[in-house]
Amino acid sequence: MDPDSEYLTAFRTRFGTFRWKVLPFGLKVGPAWFQQFINAQLHDLLDRCASAYADDVLIYSDKEEDHWKDCQEVDYLGVLLEAGVGLSVDPRKVRSIQDWKFEDLRDRTAIRSFVGLCNFIRVFCYHASGVAEPLNRLLKKDVAFVMGPEQREAFDQLKRLAIEAPVLAFFRPELPTRLETDASRNATAGVLWQEQPDQTWKPVGFFSKTMTPAERAYPIQDRELLAVVQSLEHFYPELLGQKFDVITDHEALVHFSTKRLLSVRQIRWSDFLAQFDIRFLYRPGRLNVVADALSRKTAELPTVKAREAEERTVTLILRKG
Repeated sequence: MDPDSEYLTAFRTRFGTFRWKVLPFGLKVGPAWFQQFINAQLHDLLDRCASAYADDVLIYSDKEEDHWKDCQEVDYLGVLLEAGVGLSVDPRKVRSIQDWKFEDLRDRTAIRSFVGLCNFIRVFCYHASGVAEPLNRLLKKDVAFVMGPEQREAFDQLKRLAIEAPVLAFFRPELPTRLETDASRNATAGVLWQEQPDQTWKPVGFFSKTMTPAERAYPIQDRELLAVVQSLEHFYPELLGQKFDVITDHEALVHFSTKRLLSVRQIRWSDFLAQFDIRFLYRPGRLNVVADALSRKTAELPTVKAREAEERTVTLILRKG
């Protein structure tokens, strides 16, 4: 509100007298001023492809192709959806993360606030849950609250991930699809890729989840398989009914479907995997280019031909029926 008009909104309570510094609901002139503000924001679109009544904006077009041109970008829940480009992090969200300083993490409440703010970037980042694990560990009541070098590294890396978050392509069922999974000591992760019409591979989505204490005790094969299962659960709507490859750096998973002796847990996972039309491909960990690729805004994977020499074994797992 104009400072000269603030006194007109004064009201008295038992705690004292206050006045509004912003335009509140209820003032007679409020709707008119708000409508003027909205019209100013949409000035070049009004009566061409947009009509506004207060905070309700109607977008319309004479033809469908014109409508796609008019709807170029949408800011939705901290994510920018841009036509022909994909999904990216809202710069305002990134700035709010960058405003935090390590010294601000003075107690569990502050850590919970910072980690909660960073949670939205998990869909844009590989192993984000694993990175945040040293901070999440301090949220437990039975753990001493000690901020050390490990927490400082996690804090700095989360801020860096927010800055370097890549643009995600929109998922298109007709495009070749690959799911790349991995398991570390503390977390599982997955990246869903699709080959674009220009023959480059771009990320469609990311998944990461901190392991429970019981899961950390799994043998290495089960941890790697857990990463596959959890990634498939996360991308279930996109991958069910879709033919796709799963890239793993654990060669034993390639032979999982032919293994005769399975634990109860593995039998349960095998039944879950049977829903999908999967082809497992092995790629040595030294060829894992995800970390490097994700530091670029338009990440790419090497073409299929560049990897053929390194793919040792192929196993087909077909859907039931």
